[in-house]
Amino acid sequence: VTLKQKSGKVEAFGGKYVNDVDLGKIRSPVQEWLMPKKWSIVNVDEGNFQNIGGQAGSNKGGMYSNEETGEQYYVKTPRDPDIGRNEILASKLYQLAGVEIADVNPAIRGGEFSVASTFIPGLRTDEMTLSSERVPGVQENFVVDAWLGNWDVVGLEFDNLLLKDGRGIRIDPGGTMSYRAMGGIKNDMREGLWGPMAEDVDSMRNPDIAFEASQVFDKVTNED
Repeated sequence: VTLKQKSGKVEAFGGKYVNDVDLGKIRSPVQEWLMPKKWSIVNVDEGNFQNIGGQAGSNKGGMYSNEETGEQYYVKTPRDPDIGRNEILASKLYQLAGVEIADVNPAIRGGEFSVASTFIPGLRTDEMTLSSERVPGVQENFVVDAWLGNWDVVGLEFDNLLLKDGRGIRIDPGGTMSYRAMGGIKNDMREGLWGPMAEDVDSMRNPDIAFEASQVFDKVTNED
């Protein structure tokens, strides 16, 4: 997917969303509020946005509310714009695969390139449920997690894979593809950790390598 900025809008080329509404509802019942049809830039420097919450995590950021629409976003400014672009792309690839994930878009904060994650009300952590049983939207989408190399899909405190209405919802896909969760390059650790082969299908189910993820994805079946 190639992005370009023009007249305040972001246009996407080379990708196509799932357009079959019935198919979308089957694969992702809450898709209508997780997967907007168009890209957008969230400019929290504009007067209609209010800062309503402080920084969470290592990157500078905060919670913002659009006073006109009521929409809320967590907006963070990564130290390297490429890290942010990687997270945005991962979100869109998840969406294209029909996986329920918080929508992530380019943003402007303090005049700098940033990343805006749409706030989803009603999300909750539930380590016990995720560790002990299959959850709709979780195990059957593991292959997408492995394909994108999302090592941090579950989170150290089970805070990246959340539940809403009995379904698993992914947030914060920062540790995907070539980047680690804290922004480092995977292949700087060891060459070949990220590449054309989706070896994370095995490693993310190995408790010696990915303990938290293995607690959730040890229930993945061949049918998944």
